[in-house]
Amino acid sequence: MDFKTKKKFDKWISIIKECESSGLGIYDWCKKNNISTSTFYFWKKNIEMILNNERLYSQQENNSQNVIATIKTKFADITIYSGIDNELLQKILNLVT
Repeated sequence: MDFKTKKKFDKWISIIKECESSGLGIYDWCKKNNISTSTFYFWKKNIEMILNNERLYSQQENNSQNVIATIKTKFADITIYSGIDNELLQKILNLVT
């Protein structure tokens, strides 16, 4: 994201948070602040999409780095991540063996 887009993105995150914390409905808040509801919803939708994509990418990246084993059974594939509780790991192994 370039600087100009990032600046606009941050501005709209601030606007959306302000609206949500105002206690007013979106229509009333937008009217009070001279913002078109269609513009508000456009930015809200795009920001949510971008943030969700960033979260998914981050989770996928973290998950792939922390996988220590994958157990494939007839009914399921079980992925074991580093940091798993030993008791939970033992229960899983007891179930699949």
